[in-house]
Amino acid sequence: MRILVLGGAGTIGSEVAEHLVKYQDVEEVILGDILVDKAEKIASKIKRAKALKVDVTDRPSLIAQMQKADVVVGCVGPYYKFGVPIVKAAVEAGVNFVDIMDDPLPTKEVLEDKALFEEARRKNISVVIGLGSTPGLSNVLARYGASKLDEVENIDVSWIFTTAAGVASEAVTAHMFNVTSGKVLTYENGDWKEVTPLLDGKEVQDFLELGNVEVYHIGHPEPVTIPRYIKAKNVTCKAGMVPGEVVEIYRMLNRLRLTQLEAINVKGVKVSPRDFIMARFASFPMDVAMELFKFDAAEPLFEMRVAVSGKKDGNPTKYVYKFSDVGHEFATAISAVIGAIMLGRGQVKAKGVFAPEGCIDPEVFLKEIKENGVRIQESYQTSAEL
Repeated sequence: MRILVLGGAGTIGSEVAEHLVKYQDVEEVILGDILVDKAEKIASKIKRAKALKVDVTDRPSLIAQMQKADVVVGCVGPYYKFGVPIVKAAVEAGVNFVDIMDDPLPTKEVLEDKALFEEARRKNISVVIGLGSTPGLSNVLARYGASKLDEVENIDVSWIFTTAAGVASEAVTAHMFNVTSGKVLTYENGDWKEVTPLLDGKEVQDFLELGNVEVYHIGHPEPVTIPRYIKAKNVTCKAGMVPGEVVEIYRMLNRLRLTQLEAINVKGVKVSPRDFIMARFASFPMDVAMELFKFDAAEPLFEMRVAVSGKKDGNPTKYVYKFSDVGHEFATAISAVIGAIMLGRGQVKAKGVFAPEGCIDPEVFLKEIKENGVRIQESYQTSAEL
């Protein structure tokens, strides 16, 4: 199969390419990126890979390049800007597609576009959005846990990271500003509800290595997508940071509306508060950034937890899945890789536009995840333990 990786010169895109060529049925990987010189340097180190200049804002050219591939992997962010147009281009091109979209608003827009779904189904293609670590692996684990229960009550996704794991990197900071801005959606008592991120929903959850950590509602796709495919009363996504005082930085910026994208008038000049804050953060000397974000407070670590509870044989039952690594990048890249391979092999039978839990066979996916070195711990609690 021939696979085009959009954003192939980026951190995640290049790692996706590196892992794709480990599969013998992948004949060629194309690193499509507007930064073609950088893509060429990366491609030169990867067998069966080549670089191609691709500008995702040039729709006719993008569609033409997509049509030359068997599968397209989307790794171009930010997704609030590029997510929807790239998905629509893939459907117009009539090509199987997977991305790592981690923004709830474009996710919602794509999944509620009935015409887009029908066009994809009519063209006999499968489009899978948000197949990274979280969302992605988290959604598949939710489906897997739910399949073991007779009745699902709650699905709780949460993730945490130490500041040394990249909280002040440009990409992570931009994502955190996006998911902590304004109001966000959670799913409570069978309906969607707006909550304040990093303030509402406070609770302490137990993680694999960092133990008990405070988490709060966060703006993420899981509560937007999971209730569409799995019948549950409550679906949450929460996040936290270590050390916990860094949460206050993002909380305060949201309260002051300094993470909003909408431009404001500053002495006759239109300025996006988020663009200003991003530029200001980027200008900090390293010692200032280290003190602000407490880089040296803990070793780099990213952890994810998915808890699925309900009833089995009439008894309260809970499955908890935990994952830990030095960062989210590896699990994100591998999840997208497996999605692309499954699409190319025809292992995704459903046609249309879906979130992962709506079309990915969890047993096939999780078998591949394990074989690629991603370790998931499963624990099981019965009514006696609960």
